[in-house]
Amino acid sequence: MICRALLPLLALSGCVNSTGGENIAFPVLWRTDAPIDDGAGGPTITYVDDATGYTVTLTEATLLTGPLYLWSERPSIVGAVVPLRWWWLGTAHAQDQFEAGFLRAEFTGQVQVDLLRDPEGQLGLASGTAGPSRSAELWLEPDVDGRVDTLVVAGVATRDELVIPFEGAITWDATWVDESVVDPVTLRRVRGLSLEADLTEAGTLELGIDPTAFLATAPFETLLDQTPGEDGVYTIEAGTPVGDVLYTRPRRLGDSGPYQLVWNP
Repeated sequence: MICRALLPLLALSGCVNSTGGENIAFPVLWRTDAPIDDGAGGPTITYVDDATGYTVTLTEATLLTGPLYLWSERPSIVGAVVPLRWWWLGTAHAQDQFEAGFLRAEFTGQVQVDLLRDPEGQLGLASGTAGPSRSAELWLEPDVDGRVDTLVVAGVATRDELVIPFEGAITWDATWVDESVVDPVTLRRVRGLSLEADLTEAGTLELGIDPTAFLATAPFETLLDQTPGEDGVYTIEAGTPVGDVLYTRPRRLGDSGPYQLVWNP
């Protein structure tokens, strides 16, 4: 299972705790603030991409979310201590290595979140020790049997006279990654998410997920170089300009990334 490798670390964090915090458990929630239109054809999210001028209507946006690990300190990236405002590194991605103190708490589950039909809900319970947490690591793993893609999107992009229906799915596996260059596992771990929390039994952790960030800056007109399916829908493929956006943007950090963690005491 995913978490066996972390058992020694968990045992250490439970027994050697520099803050002396008590064992706690607290709910982990998700939400999206994107405006959802519950039309007759089903829920949609429509937004304008200021970078490209496209109006994008999402008809599907599902994400396999979790596990989630909360660390005691802000990261030191590549062994060098980063100033307190380390989250300036908005272009950092999941493969960036960092040290972030000890494991403070964890949610070890995995939930497929439908961001159009379930804009908020509870992922499950996290457990750990009370005390400060200053960064987090979100895993975007495929499901255990490999039958479900990590991220699935579909919709229509329009600009001027262009109307471009699209669909795409990604798991950050050998289809998308040259495994001789980078381990796909590292790409599924969004490391260094900002968090300011003093964890207690009474609080909740909220994971904000913004589906409008998954395809931000995508040059949808390049899909017209491909042959659409029989239904007229263009598939986002690896190695294409839109595919490159789907490859990088769902793992982006900072204000332009899809994720925000908020602790509610």
